[in-house]
Amino acid sequence: MNKCKRERIVLINPTTQSRKKVLRVERCQQRRLFTVGLWPPVTLLEIATYLQYCGYNNIAIIDAEAENYDFTTMIQRIVQEKPVVVIVSTTTPTLEDDVALAMNLKKFDNRLIVIACGIHATLKPNDFLGKNRFDFCTIGEPEIVVCDLLEILLVEKSDVDNVKSVAYLDNDEVHITEKALPRESYDYPIMPDRTLLKNDLYRLPFTRTKFTTIKISRGCDYGCMFCTSASYYGKGWKTRSVSSIIAEIKDCIKKYNIKTFLFLSDTFNARKEFVEELCSSIQEEKLDIRWVVNSRIDLMDESSVITMKKAGCILVSLGIESFDTEVQKINKKNLDITKIDSGLKALSAAHIYTYGYFIIGLYGDSIQKTLRTIYLAWKSPLDFACFYSVTPYPGTAYYDEFKSEDKSQYFHGDSTCVKHGAFTPLTVVLLKLCAYIFFYFSIRRLRLIMTYVIKGRICY
Repeated sequence: MNKCKRERIVLINPTTQSRKKVLRVERCQQRRLFTVGLWPPVTLLEIATYLQYCGYNNIAIIDAEAENYDFTTMIQRIVQEKPVVVIVSTTTPTLEDDVALAMNLKKFDNRLIVIACGIHATLKPNDFLGKNRFDFCTIGEPEIVVCDLLEILLVEKSDVDNVKSVAYLDNDEVHITEKALPRESYDYPIMPDRTLLKNDLYRLPFTRTKFTTIKISRGCDYGCMFCTSASYYGKGWKTRSVSSIIAEIKDCIKKYNIKTFLFLSDTFNARKEFVEELCSSIQEEKLDIRWVVNSRIDLMDESSVITMKKAGCILVSLGIESFDTEVQKINKKNLDITKIDSGLKALSAAHIYTYGYFIIGLYGDSIQKTLRTIYLAWKSPLDFACFYSVTPYPGTAYYDEFKSEDKSQYFHGDSTCVKHGAFTPLTVVLLKLCAYIFFYFSIRRLRLIMTYVIKGRICY
């Protein structure tokens, strides 16, 4: 092994200085709610997988959220590893904390190479880069970029400009290198090494069983104005091969006794043939697993639902956003409202739990339309729902008009800085409160909540 490839590399899922609980997975950057739980840092695991494939085996993943470290303890833990490179999962709402982490690490050793990954690092690298701050930002999906960057820095010791999709300071100016070409395959070159994670710390809230995240696909065919998917993954839906996904499921069962999964995908059911192939393979391999997934409700039909149920699906999350056709059209979600009811009924008939997501204050929305959406959500077969306010992330159509210097405004769904028409910070807060009270004012849903409170789980 090349001596330079023996250098210690630490990948960190950080905590914050205020101890706010934050979920940082891919584009997801929100306060960690009890209904969401703690997820394994799949992006860091992917980076580690590609690093190991390239010969870097002296790697540690530190999940400061899972370990419940405070900010000081987290820094001490990183320093104890004596790393040469630290790779940090960053987000927009935790920007100040993430920069503070880099600055504190540089105090211990200013030769340390500190790299920022994530959606904000992709779109606003100038917020991270600087003397005694982050040295580099990855642009877009980080795993191959990190490998190429470390090959240049540690092995070849040549010009960083040869690395595609990376940002760095050159004479105090932010320089972004040429964009990497689209990948031909998203299958992993080797199996992810989950011994790098403390797998017992991750429990799916609905079952309280040990679970892990398996990335199914990246990107989306749609162009919702409030979404950052295209800014991070590029346009279009890209999936791994079914054989690669099945191999990873088997590996999780055999090596780690993990049988519950979050299949990570912006739109799991973007291609019906893919859903059928994956679910059929799970059944053919006799894999006794349980899994949850995100899907698009107007692409959900009865045959797909039955196939998913037989393959072990227990819950589907659905971004509905609004029951108003005009709001859907203006925000380019273009969900076919007429298919929502049939899709939800098919899932309910198959005894698959449903979790609906709604956004209050989108362009074209009004108080009346919001109240109608709340009513139709209550009337629907949905089991659970989240009501978010619009979050004007960098990379969305809302950012330029409603961007805020207060980074706490960028926790997903908690923002009150999008103000138009009758939507003010107060009306948004009141509408969200009204939505939750009204939606869960239902005997069936109250029973589900009480089951969770009493038993600590809803399904087995």
